[in-house]
Amino acid sequence: MFFTDGQPTIGETNPEKIYKHIIAKNTAGTRLFTFGVGDDVNASLLDKLADNTRALSAYVRPEEDIELKVSGLWSKMSNPILTNLKLVTTGDVKLSEVYPVELPDLFHGGQLVVMGRYTGKGASAIKLTGKVGSKDQEFVYEFSFPEKTDDGKEFVEHLWARRKVGYLLDQVRNNGEKKELVDEIVSLSKKYGITTPYPSSLITPDGASPSDGKGGKPIARLNGGAAPPPAAFAPGFGGGGVDSKTAPKTVLELAKQDANRYAMRGKQAEKALGEAAKGEAKDKAGDKKNTKALEQKSAYDEARTALARRDQDRVQTGKLGVDLAVNMNNLRNQSRMERVAMQSVNGRQCLEIGGVWIDEGFTAKTESIVVKAQSDAYFALLAKHPELKKVYALGNYLVWIAPSGKALVIDVKNGKEKLTESEMASLFAKK
Repeated sequence: MFFTDGQPTIGETNPEKIYKHIIAKNTAGTRLFTFGVGDDVNASLLDKLADNTRALSAYVRPEEDIELKVSGLWSKMSNPILTNLKLVTTGDVKLSEVYPVELPDLFHGGQLVVMGRYTGKGASAIKLTGKVGSKDQEFVYEFSFPEKTDDGKEFVEHLWARRKVGYLLDQVRNNGEKKELVDEIVSLSKKYGITTPYPSSLITPDGASPSDGKGGKPIARLNGGAAPPPAAFAPGFGGGGVDSKTAPKTVLELAKQDANRYAMRGKQAEKALGEAAKGEAKDKAGDKKNTKALEQKSAYDEARTALARRDQDRVQTGKLGVDLAVNMNNLRNQSRMERVAMQSVNGRQCLEIGGVWIDEGFTAKTESIVVKAQSDAYFALLAKHPELKKVYALGNYLVWIAPSGKALVIDVKNGKEKLTESEMASLFAKK
């Protein structure tokens, strides 16, 4: 167990050389559990030492209970159940892009969730092998792989994508930026709505939720249910106080207002949304989840700047290094979906602003058709285009860009209750 509260200062101080020396000496396959105390450590070195010896890394931040963290790590490392794990399939089914890439040991009271892609279909045996002490152990599970993902299980793909992004970001953190890696991270983050240091045109922290417009708790709703309308449709990130006389009264008005506000791109967009996010954090000081999301965004902003300067040491050491290590570890091991402020719906990226889902491509000049939620027009569209089911699942306050380039706006109190055949066709006539 490597317990440290600082960076190397005596003897060999080059982290890469230290790492290579340890791996070369570790011919017996000894696990090296690393424990970083405080923020003045080389988190990248500690993570690599643990990952490449099939062990675990842990960090205790200045505000955390060190005794609790140490006892938790010790209870794991002192009770291994199965070591040297390997997972394979038989028959025509082949696995690829499996995460974790190197399966760690399984400890008492823990679980290991493995996610990956596969090719082939039909009956296959899933074999898990490992060692119990010095004895070999094998577990075999018979399973029939479907040709494609079953309906209702799409969340698995999203979790897999988050794990892959965490793995790719670790490669960038350890080895520096490479265009292929960055391009893949951006592609995955846009498709699956994942927050990374490489954002699309709109920057949103994972886990951020809209407020109720009164500085209160975030709005909560069941998937597919109607979101309670924000007070006078309070502007989303950091709108602050709302003047009821000038506040937008419809979903379309809100969308146009925010489209103008967030029309900026690149650094301008980052600055605007960063300032807005700070305003929202101030309004919701008691919302710990949102605060963590904003801290995550702040770390990613710093990382992006450092990586652009090729300052690798900056993203590996100190507070930023530990922040990134914790964030990457969460991504690489995510096993359940969490609410996010951006979602991909039928190939479109939608951002939640003030309780309303707004398509990233919407502008104040976008031609729109407003439909009243739960009306005849609402259900007529769904009957003709079942793919709208996923769009409607966002709730009853939304703006979505249809294949024609027009915006379909759903509002509870406003909009058309009847649509002609030509009006419906105009939404789905491809450009």
